Amino acid sequence: WDIVRRHRILFTVIALSGGLYVFLYSLSMTGMLFLLMFLAFVWVFEYMEKWHAFDSKVVKTALQCIFPVAALISVAGPVLLQGRAFDIVNKLVTTRLALSRYYLTTFGISLLGRDFSDLPAAVTLDCSYTNLLMHGGFLLFIIMCIGYAVMIHKAVNETGSWRGRVRLAIIISFVIAGMSEPFLFNES
Repeated sequence: WDIVRRHRILFTVIALSGGLYVFLYSLSMTGMLFLLMFLAFVWVFEYMEKWHAFDSKVVKTALQCIFPVAALISVAGPVLLQGRAFDIVNKLVTTRLALSRYYLTTFGISLLGRDFSDLPAAVTLDCSYTNLLMHGGFLLFIIMCIGYAVMIHKAVNETGSWRGRVRLAIIISFVIAGMSEPFLFNES
């Protein structure tokens, strides 16, 4: 366990050093938060493995629920949240909620998506889930969600190795970061 712990610490130091270097040039708070979240998942998953938590069906199910919850919050949240709750969350995510609401309520959901190239550049969709739903349409959204669910299911079942746990940490971090960044479903 001590050797594993030393490797984990070295991995963390190297990752943080690289992240800080990139941050100095990009000043991307989202990127730095993403890195910290990823490293936190790596450490949590390592301790979960030590205590055999991945043997629990409840834990495996909970990990697989992170994706659908993130997608549901991203798509339904902008429409369902109202009043002061909406204002607080919208401010926390720097108006991303209001922009998602604008797209969802103004244009509606289509089966095959829409072209929004005629909109001003300031009217962007930073949420990966809403972005895919609006640009790619309901059909592509469902296909990608099924793909992600299958990938996460497979990753959760491969947590017996360090690589498997790191893979799961990457995927879960991306799923959560996708709520505030448009990179998650880059089909290109």
